[in-house]
Parts: sequence; C-alpha cells; structure tokens
Amino acid sequence: LKSLPVVGCTPRYQKPRTAFEQDKRDLYAAAELIYETEWRQYSFTMALPWMIAMGSIYGAVVYASELWHLALAGMGLGLAWQQAALVGHDLGHSSVWPRQTSEYLGLLWGNLLFGISASWWKLSHNLHHAVTNEYDRDPDISLFPFVALAKESFLATKYQNFPPAMKKFVKAAVSLQNVTFVPLLMFFARFYMAFQTYYLCFTGRHKKVNMKVKWSWKLQAGELLALCGFWMWFIKTLYLVADATPHGWYGAAVFGWSAHVYMGILHFQIACSHYERPKLAIEPADQTYEWCRMQCSTTRNIAGGMFVAWFFGGLHLQIEHHLFPRMARHNLSRITPLVYAFCRKYDIPYVNTHFGEALTDVLSSVSHVAHNVEEFANAS
Repeated sequence: LKSLPVVGCTPRYQKPRTAFEQDKRDLYAAAELIYETEWRQYSFTMALPWMIAMGSIYGAVVYASELWHLALAGMGLGLAWQQAALVGHDLGHSSVWPRQTSEYLGLLWGNLLFGISASWWKLSHNLHHAVTNEYDRDPDISLFPFVALAKESFLATKYQNFPPAMKKFVKAAVSLQNVTFVPLLMFFARFYMAFQTYYLCFTGRHKKVNMKVKWSWKLQAGELLALCGFWMWFIKTLYLVADATPHGWYGAAVFGWSAHVYMGILHFQIACSHYERPKLAIEPADQTYEWCRMQCSTTRNIAGGMFVAWFFGGLHLQIEHHLFPRMARHNLSRITPLVYAFCRKYDIPYVNTHFGEALTDVLSSVSHVAHNVEEFANAS
C-alpha cells in the first residue's frame, strides 16, 4: 500500500509552494506510517459477520417459538448483513489486501453473504470518493425521482434532462419526502441495491453511473456464482425456519422481513455522513475547493467510543476515511489528532457530532427541501 500514490497529496517531485501544502504533505507522510493492517484485530472483524449470521439462523431454527423470537433472530441476520457490507467496504478500498485479491474476497462478504454485488458498489463508491457531494457527479447523492437532498439537486443534469411530465412527478414526490424519506431508506433501499446489482451482472452496464463495465470473465462468473450462493442459502434458511416453527411460512416471512428492515440502519449510517453536508459544483479549473477542504467540508464524523467504532465499521471517522481511503479502519483513530489540528490551523470545517444530532440534521435538511420544492425547482 505504501508504494501506491497517495490521493490528494502534493506530488513528491513538486516542491510545496505554501505552508499549507507543506503541512498537508507532512500530514500524508505521517499517515503513510500507519497503513499496515493489524491482522489479529481484523481477522476477527472479518469472521464476525459470518458468526452472527450462523448464530441468528441457528437461533431461529432451534429456539424460536414466538414471532418476536423470529423477529429478533431476523434482526441478528440483518446485523450480519450490515457488518458484511462494512467488511466489503474495506475490501473495496483495498485497505486490507492488494486490489485483485480484495476484488475476489469481496465476493464472499458482498455477494455471498450480503447479496449485493461488490463490483457494483465499488464502481459507484470510488466515484463518490473522487467527486464527494458534487451534485451533478456524485452517484451517492443522486436520489431522484423520489428524494432531493438540497436545492442544488434541481440544477443537476439528470433533473434538467427530465421531460416536463417527469419533472412534475419529481416535484410531487419530493414535496412528500419529509414523510417518505425514512420508509424509503428502511424498506426500499435494499431492493434498489438488488436491482442495480442484477442489472450490472446481466447487462454488463452500471446503471447508476451510466457506464459499460470492463471486467474479466472470471470476476463476472464469480459475481454470478456468489449471488446464486446467496439465494441458495437464504431460501434454504427460510425453508428451515418455516419447518421448525409453529408459525410456518408466516414465521419465515417475519424472520426474512425483519432482516431486510434492519438493514435500513446501514443506509441511515451512510445518510448521516454526507446527506446534510454542502453540495458542490466544481469545475476542473476551480481552485476554491482544494482536495482536503472539499473532503472535510462535505463530510461528517460521528462521535462515540468502541461500540460506535465497531457498529459503523470505522466510518464514524468519515473525514479521516475520505482523506485516507486506503487506510484500514482500526488505524483511522491514530491519524485523527493530526487531522483535527490541521483543520483547526487552516480553518477547515471539521464536523463531529453524535448520531442522534447527525440524523436530526439530515431529517431537517430533507424537510426543508420538501417544504420549498416549488421555489427550488423553479429557480433551476
């Protein structure tokens, strides 16, 4: 990892022209010393989603006799999916192993356990890191036709290219997002990810970023085989639960739906990191938002201790993650004091709040857009 070029840093062959550039180079030089993965810690992190999934299935089949038992076991499976997605996130950034190894290992946690394409996520997420919160280019904040995160969303090319009838529908949907936002994330976001997954696997095209994917036949075959494996074990699990409980298929449905709904927490974690932060439109020649300033101003950290660090998969330190995307999650806290001092010295935003405050800010921002949709849409 140390041999790879560092994102956002002044090239080594170029002499820093300002104190800011020198301090930024020093910050990245300090970060390069702590890129190594702590295997004793991370091996357990990788195994834990599988352990939680097996424990939840075992509990549902052997011990669950009441519906609330099945719902609780289903939430356990949802927790396993959430943690598998976070391990897949680490692998997608090659923060654990080199790129090619990470791609194939990502199939185990992403496709086989989580049921969502690791390659689909990686392509979308890497673009998100390159153009964070740029309203016309960041795929992670483009949520039309049902949600608009800011008034700038209506300036995006995607909205401008909609026919009049579609624009009318968008405005109607966005005007209700103060009511629909939470249900969309809790109940439908995973379906959307599944649709994107199978669209990519069967067409070879990434619909969200509108590009043809060039991948090896081995990776494509691995994607499809791992997804088939997911459906084999998941459907078999539902059969086992239906046979083992007195509630039959109704109990199996409660188990599966509880897992699906619990997964909505992952989308709220993502929402709190960026959705309320400033939306940008940066031209290539625009130097207003230098890399570090852009990443820090469009990102939020979540305050908390060891539980928050595990539950968020290290992404509670979202600012540090965006500055050093290849750094393993358990090393991010080691660079935090240096990042904070750097931001304070140069008056760079560094937002660090508890999850409840972050979620409140996101919901307030979404409601503000809903209540002013006509004004924002007409202004575009």
